Amino acid sequence: MFTATLCWMKSNCLTIAAIFAILFLCRPAAAQKLETLNASYASITGSRIPLWIAQDAGLFEKYGLNVNLVVIAAGTAAIGALTSGDVEILGAPGSTTMVSAVRGLPLAIIGTFGPSAWKLAAHPSITSVQELRGKTVGVSRPGTTIEFATRRALVKLGFTPGKDVQILATGLAESNKRIMVMLQGKIDATLVSPDNLFEAESVGQTRFS
Repeated sequence: MFTATLCWMKSNCLTIAAIFAILFLCRPAAAQKLETLNASYASITGSRIPLWIAQDAGLFEKYGLNVNLVVIAAGTAAIGALTSGDVEILGAPGSTTMVSAVRGLPLAIIGTFGPSAWKLAAHPSITSVQELRGKTVGVSRPGTTIEFATRRALVKLGFTPGKDVQILATGLAESNKRIMVMLQGKIDATLVSPDNLFEAESVGQTRFS
Protein backbone atom coordinates (compact mmCIF):
# COMPACT_ATOMS: atom_id res chain seq x y z
CA MET A 1 0.00 0.00 0.00
CA PHE A 2 1.23 3.50 -0.73
CA THR A 3 -0.09 7.02 -0.60
CA ALA A 4 0.21 9.40 -3.51
CA THR A 5 0.76 12.95 -2.34
CA LEU A 6 0.51 16.51 -3.55
CA CYS A 7 3.61 18.56 -2.79
CA TRP A 8 4.83 22.09 -3.46
CA MET A 9 7.89 24.30 -3.13
CA LYS A 10 7.87 26.03 0.27
CA SER A 11 9.02 29.28 -1.37
CA ASN A 12 5.64 29.44 -3.10
CA CYS A 13 3.63 28.48 -0.05
CA LEU A 14 1.70 31.75 0.33
CA THR A 15 0.55 31.82 -3.28
CA ILE A 16 -0.28 28.11 -3.42
CA ALA A 17 -1.97 28.20 -0.02
CA ALA A 18 -4.22 30.97 -1.27
CA ILE A 19 -5.05 29.00 -4.40
CA PHE A 20 -5.95 25.89 -2.46
CA ALA A 21 -7.98 27.93 -0.01
CA ILE A 22 -10.02 29.13 -2.98
CA LEU A 23 -10.27 25.61 -4.37
CA PHE A 24 -11.35 23.79 -1.24
CA LEU A 25 -12.73 26.34 1.23
CA CYS A 26 -14.20 29.35 -0.52
CA ARG A 27 -17.33 29.78 -2.57
CA PRO A 28 -16.97 30.01 -6.37
CA ALA A 29 -16.15 33.40 -7.82
CA ALA A 30 -17.51 33.27 -11.35
CA ALA A 31 -16.21 36.67 -12.48
CA GLN A 32 -12.64 36.39 -11.23
CA LYS A 33 -9.68 35.85 -13.52
CA LEU A 34 -8.52 32.24 -13.58
CA GLU A 35 -5.23 31.55 -11.79
CA THR A 36 -2.97 29.34 -13.91
CA LEU A 37 -1.52 26.35 -12.11
CA ASN A 38 0.66 23.62 -13.61
CA ALA A 39 0.17 20.28 -11.85
CA SER A 40 1.97 17.07 -12.71
CA TYR A 41 1.29 13.45 -11.84
CA ALA A 42 3.60 10.48 -12.06
CA SER A 43 1.60 7.82 -13.84
CA ILE A 44 -1.75 6.98 -15.41
CA THR A 45 -3.28 4.93 -12.62
CA GLY A 46 -6.53 4.90 -10.68
CA SER A 47 -5.07 6.93 -7.81
CA ARG A 48 -4.91 9.99 -10.09
CA ILE A 49 -8.63 9.86 -10.94
CA PRO A 50 -9.48 12.87 -8.69
CA LEU A 51 -7.37 15.10 -10.93
CA TRP A 52 -9.09 13.99 -14.14
CA ILE A 53 -12.56 14.16 -12.60
CA ALA A 54 -11.92 17.70 -11.39
CA GLN A 55 -10.70 18.72 -14.84
CA ASP A 56 -13.46 17.02 -16.82
CA ALA A 57 -16.16 18.31 -14.48
CA GLY A 58 -14.85 21.87 -14.68
CA LEU A 59 -14.23 22.04 -10.93
CA PHE A 60 -10.89 23.80 -11.30
CA GLU A 61 -12.45 26.60 -13.35
CA LYS A 62 -15.40 26.78 -10.98
CA TYR A 63 -13.05 27.73 -8.18
CA GLY A 64 -10.91 30.16 -10.15
CA LEU A 65 -8.15 27.88 -11.43
CA ASN A 66 -6.82 27.14 -14.89
CA VAL A 67 -5.02 23.87 -14.19
CA ASN A 68 -2.71 22.28 -16.75
CA LEU A 69 -2.20 18.58 -16.00
CA VAL A 70 1.17 17.21 -17.12
CA VAL A 71 2.51 13.65 -16.89
CA ILE A 72 6.05 13.54 -15.48
CA ALA A 73 7.46 10.25 -14.24
CA ALA A 74 8.13 10.28 -10.50
CA GLY A 75 11.75 10.77 -9.48
CA THR A 76 14.48 13.20 -10.42
CA ALA A 77 12.65 14.59 -13.46
CA ALA A 78 9.49 15.36 -11.49
CA ILE A 79 11.32 16.95 -8.58
CA GLY A 80 13.45 18.91 -11.03
CA ALA A 81 10.32 20.28 -12.72
CA LEU A 82 8.93 21.30 -9.34
CA THR A 83 12.08 22.99 -8.05
CA SER A 84 12.65 24.81 -11.35
CA GLY A 85 9.12 26.19 -11.33
CA ASP A 86 7.95 24.37 -14.45
CA VAL A 87 5.15 22.93 -12.31
CA GLU A 88 3.75 24.24 -9.03
CA ILE A 89 2.11 21.04 -7.81
CA LEU A 90 3.46 17.49 -8.03
CA GLY A 91 1.34 14.40 -7.52
CA ALA A 92 3.83 11.69 -6.58
CA PRO A 93 4.53 8.99 -3.98
CA GLY A 94 5.24 10.36 -0.52
CA SER A 95 8.72 8.85 -0.51
CA THR A 96 9.72 11.06 -3.46
CA THR A 97 8.99 14.17 -1.44
CA MET A 98 10.50 12.88 1.79
CA VAL A 99 13.76 11.79 0.17
CA SER A 100 14.03 15.15 -1.58
CA ALA A 101 13.32 17.04 1.65
CA VAL A 102 16.02 15.07 3.48
CA ARG A 103 18.45 16.14 0.76
CA GLY A 104 17.67 19.77 1.52
CA LEU A 105 15.08 20.68 -1.11
CA PRO A 106 12.35 23.01 0.23
CA LEU A 107 9.35 20.78 -0.46
CA ALA A 108 6.17 20.24 1.55
CA ILE A 109 3.35 17.69 1.37
CA ILE A 110 -0.01 19.45 1.29
CA GLY A 111 -2.49 16.67 0.61
CA THR A 112 -3.06 13.09 -0.42
CA PHE A 113 -5.05 11.08 -2.94
CA GLY A 114 -5.46 8.40 -0.25
CA PRO A 115 -4.00 4.90 0.00
CA SER A 116 -3.81 2.63 -3.01
CA ALA A 117 -3.30 -1.14 -2.85
CA TRP A 118 -0.68 -2.74 -5.08
CA LYS A 119 -0.35 -6.45 -5.78
CA LEU A 120 2.59 -8.58 -6.82
CA ALA A 121 1.89 -10.08 -10.23
CA ALA A 122 4.07 -12.72 -11.87
CA HIS A 123 4.67 -14.12 -15.32
CA PRO A 124 2.12 -16.85 -16.25
CA SER A 125 4.91 -19.47 -16.16
CA ILE A 126 5.27 -18.93 -12.39
CA THR A 127 2.64 -20.92 -10.54
CA SER A 128 3.58 -20.31 -6.88
CA VAL A 129 5.24 -17.70 -4.71
CA GLN A 130 8.20 -19.96 -3.99
CA GLU A 131 9.02 -20.10 -7.68
CA LEU A 132 10.08 -16.46 -7.41
CA ARG A 133 13.28 -17.59 -5.69
CA GLY A 134 16.18 -16.84 -8.01
CA LYS A 135 13.98 -14.68 -10.23
CA THR A 136 13.98 -10.96 -11.00
CA VAL A 137 11.31 -8.52 -9.82
CA GLY A 138 11.00 -5.23 -11.66
CA VAL A 139 10.47 -1.87 -9.99
CA SER A 140 10.17 1.63 -11.44
CA ARG A 141 13.22 3.53 -10.20
CA PRO A 142 15.55 3.26 -7.19
CA GLY A 143 14.30 5.11 -4.11
CA THR A 144 10.66 5.18 -5.17
CA THR A 145 7.67 3.91 -3.23
CA ILE A 146 7.37 1.04 -5.71
CA GLU A 147 10.86 -0.16 -4.82
CA PHE A 148 10.21 0.20 -1.09
CA ALA A 149 6.88 -1.62 -1.30
CA THR A 150 8.38 -4.37 -3.46
CA ARG A 151 11.21 -5.01 -1.02
CA ARG A 152 8.79 -5.02 1.89
CA ALA A 153 6.47 -7.47 0.11
CA LEU A 154 9.35 -9.81 -0.70
CA VAL A 155 10.53 -9.81 2.91
CA LYS A 156 7.01 -10.67 4.08
CA LEU A 157 7.00 -13.55 1.58
CA GLY A 158 10.19 -14.90 3.16
CA PHE A 159 12.72 -13.65 0.60
CA THR A 160 15.83 -11.54 1.03
CA PRO A 161 15.80 -8.88 -1.73
CA GLY A 162 19.07 -8.85 -3.63
CA LYS A 163 19.89 -12.37 -2.50
CA ASP A 164 16.90 -14.66 -3.00
CA VAL A 165 15.23 -12.36 -5.52
CA GLN A 166 16.93 -9.75 -7.68
CA ILE A 167 15.53 -6.21 -7.98
CA LEU A 168 15.71 -4.55 -11.40
CA ALA A 169 14.93 -0.86 -12.02
CA THR A 170 13.00 -0.67 -15.28
CA GLY A 171 12.55 3.10 -15.35
CA LEU A 172 8.83 2.58 -15.93
CA ALA A 173 6.44 4.29 -13.50
CA GLU A 174 3.30 2.80 -15.09
CA SER A 175 2.63 -0.76 -13.97
CA ASN A 176 0.91 -1.65 -17.26
CA LYS A 177 4.22 -0.97 -19.03
CA ARG A 178 6.07 -3.12 -16.51
CA ILE A 179 3.57 -5.91 -17.22
CA MET A 180 4.54 -5.76 -20.90
CA VAL A 181 8.22 -5.98 -19.94
CA MET A 182 7.36 -8.97 -17.75
CA LEU A 183 5.53 -10.72 -20.59
CA GLN A 184 8.59 -10.16 -22.76
CA GLY A 185 10.58 -12.21 -20.25
CA LYS A 186 12.85 -9.38 -19.09
CA ILE A 187 11.51 -9.56 -15.51
CA ASP A 188 9.56 -12.26 -13.72
CA ALA A 189 7.24 -10.21 -11.50
CA THR A 190 6.34 -6.65 -10.55
CA LEU A 191 3.96 -4.64 -8.39
CA VAL A 192 0.79 -3.78 -10.29
CA SER A 193 -1.97 -1.28 -9.59
CA PRO A 194 -5.51 -2.68 -9.14
CA ASP A 195 -6.79 -1.28 -12.44
CA ASN A 196 -3.82 -2.56 -14.45
CA LEU A 197 -4.05 -5.91 -12.67
CA PHE A 198 -7.72 -6.28 -13.54
CA GLU A 199 -6.94 -5.49 -17.18
CA ALA A 200 -4.09 -8.02 -17.26
CA GLU A 201 -6.08 -10.75 -15.53
CA SER A 202 -9.04 -10.25 -17.85
CA VAL A 203 -6.90 -11.31 -20.80
CA GLY A 204 -4.98 -13.99 -18.89
CA GLN A 205 -1.65 -12.15 -18.77
CA THR A 206 -0.81 -12.84 -15.10
CA ARG A 207 -0.88 -16.01 -13.04
CA PHE A 208 -1.16 -14.75 -9.45
CA SER A 209 -1.12 -11.59 -7.43
